[in-house]
Amino acid sequence: MAVEDADVVVGEDGSITLARPEIASALRVRAGLFSIVPSPPDMIVLKKLGAHNARVVLSGSITERSTLLEIVQFIATTAWVGELIVIEGETRRSIWFETGMVILAMSNSPHERLGEVLYRHGALTRAQFDEAMALLGPARRIGDIVVQKGWIKPNDLFAMLQKQVREIVFNALAATSGMFFFARGIDAASVPVRVMLSCSGLLMEAVQRIDEWAYFREKIPDSSVVAQAVLGKNADGDASAEKVLAALDGRKNLDEIARVTGLGEFEATKALYALLQSGAAQIKKATSPREQLEEQLDGFNQVLLDIHRTVDEAGVGDGARTTLAMFLQGGGAFDVLFANAGPREDGSFERNMLVTNLQRMHTDDPARVVQQALHDYVAFALFAAGSVLRREDHQVLAKRVQDQLTAIRLGRS
Repeated sequence: MAVEDADVVVGEDGSITLARPEIASALRVRAGLFSIVPSPPDMIVLKKLGAHNARVVLSGSITERSTLLEIVQFIATTAWVGELIVIEGETRRSIWFETGMVILAMSNSPHERLGEVLYRHGALTRAQFDEAMALLGPARRIGDIVVQKGWIKPNDLFAMLQKQVREIVFNALAATSGMFFFARGIDAASVPVRVMLSCSGLLMEAVQRIDEWAYFREKIPDSSVVAQAVLGKNADGDASAEKVLAALDGRKNLDEIARVTGLGEFEATKALYALLQSGAAQIKKATSPREQLEEQLDGFNQVLLDIHRTVDEAGVGDGARTTLAMFLQGGGAFDVLFANAGPREDGSFERNMLVTNLQRMHTDDPARVVQQALHDYVAFALFAAGSVLRREDHQVLAKRVQDQLTAIRLGRS
């Protein structure tokens, strides 16, 4: 092995030097006095002096997926109290055990933090998540923030905390490389929150998940997959599959489906797989640039239909249309795009005419032109609606329109 592959060099005289300057940054956060813990010849284990009285009783390399399954089974069988640390690349996960139960799990992976789990399971909107993250501080945890804001009830938050712990445990048990350490003697009473999940139950589910993921990935390679429902088919009474089937619109990807149904990635993937197997759903084929543009135009039309339907139901449609007509009378830069394309009485535009007009414009980025022109038009339509609707009705409509526009900007009209 070459020196450049090493982090630390132990000389023949017993001296220790750092192989690269950047290693100092990693060690600086652990500054202190250490003693050498007895270990195999190819390992050096150091213990910080003055630290709590926990002692490492198990440690080693993760060489295959069964490694940690066997370790956790042993911990559960012996009813040990302690902390299992799993290090996989830059990710560090800690799982606390107490007499056959997992009482808490933590991770430094951003994807596994509580806020992300709340968002991915549909418990928080994106706006709520962003606001909560902005309010975080040394004395303010995200769980406290979302409860104080009234976004989540305390009992629902506890259920989501259990989901987070389960996710961390399952991801740790799925590791095929890295290192693990188990320390006994920790003060279990000092653990801030106790979720109390059966260790044997988690192991059984982890094994099942590992086996099932292999089958799922044959049809569903990742969460970016977009599926659509097949007319005349149903979910055969499967509650999770029914939720997924109802959310399949040919536009949302699996990641979004998992969020809007509140099922999470694994359960949503499992439900979609069952729907694909039964023929109730099918993976949507990749669309051409023309088809993507048409979907984008259809998305804007749906927004306009919603706005006009709202003002019509409130009995103020004529007033809103009078104001909105001013937009197309201004001789704007998008006259060519809107020429002979509408709007129709229901507020929508003729899609094929818009596409034809785009071709006449000879633009290199038709999607950007559509985004800018129709976004401006929708914004004015919302303003026109606000001039005639009651304030509270307009606020509800504005929120709905904003969500629809966000989906269009993300390319999922």
